[in-house]
Amino acid sequence: MKTNDTRKIKEGDILFSVDPQRLVIATTNVTQVKNGYGKVSVHHTSYLEEEESIPIESFPVECHGLLLFKTQDEAEEFIKTQIGI
Repeated sequence: MKTNDTRKIKEGDILFSVDPQRLVIATTNVTQVKNGYGKVSVHHTSYLEEEESIPIESFPVECHGLLLFKTQDEAEEFIKTQIGI
C-alpha cells in the first residue's frame, strides 16, 4: 500500500505509527531530515524510546515492527483493512 500523499516530509512533521499486533495509532515527530532520511523517535514500550533514521521517499515505512504513515487517514485505513471493515 503506497501513500497517495505526495508532499515531502520535513522537520517538525507528524507521522502516524501503527502497531500491527495491537492495532494502535500513535504519533511521532520528524526531528531531522538529511540525505533522504528522517529521524523519528520510536517508542518500543512505555518507558523505552529510541531515535531512528527512516527513508522518507516511500510510505508506509516499517521501523522496529511499527508501520509509519504520513497521514492519520492512511493509518486508520490500514487498521480497517486488518480487521476487515
